[in-house]
Amino acid sequence: MNTSPTDPPNLDAEVSRVQRRTLQYWFEDGLVELAIGSSFLLLSSWIATMSLLPTSVAGKLGAGFPVAYILIFLACRRVIRRAKEGLVYPRTGYVSYARPSPRRRLLSQLAGAIVAALVVLLVRKAPPIEAWIPAANGLFIAVLLFLMNRSAKLPRLSLLAGIAAVTGLLLSVRGGQTDQTIAALFAVIGLVMTAGGALALRRYLRQAPPPEGA
Repeated sequence: MNTSPTDPPNLDAEVSRVQRRTLQYWFEDGLVELAIGSSFLLLSSWIATMSLLPTSVAGKLGAGFPVAYILIFLACRRVIRRAKEGLVYPRTGYVSYARPSPRRRLLSQLAGAIVAALVVLLVRKAPPIEAWIPAANGLFIAVLLFLMNRSAKLPRLSLLAGIAAVTGLLLSVRGGQTDQTIAALFAVIGLVMTAGGALALRRYLRQAPPPEGA
């Protein structure tokens, strides 16, 4: 059916475009990737430290890993918010995002902590399948990044998802102590994400100078 100039616009398409642009605005300055990448590096350091310590001490650190995960996640959110308030909003304005309910945030944090605890448990208690834990972690992270990219449509998220999946698979095939391979996986993802975030932030600061008098 032909449309005439008087036909109403496709509101669904317009809403989708606005939502996508809002998500792109959230990621375009690179601060999110910098913070999350730094979190991965911290978790990598935690796991690598566990692999070098005696079993009794490593077990205690492993038990605290889910708690560390939640604390790092909360700190990451705070750092992102503070950084955007200081660097982004004075330059390109503030965009209000729908905040998840406290119950949803709590469930997300608990789900992440449970996944972290299961990783530690599998490493310690399930030797027959522990060799594939890096691949499973890489795939899990890749799926999360892919879902984020479905809405944001940012090529670098797709690239990072591919790197996470391939790195996890290669580390599983290569073999080695599981703690160290998981630490290596998190380190690779953290380094790539941090580097990408730093480049995006540099480009953003060049394109959006601070307002006069700031």
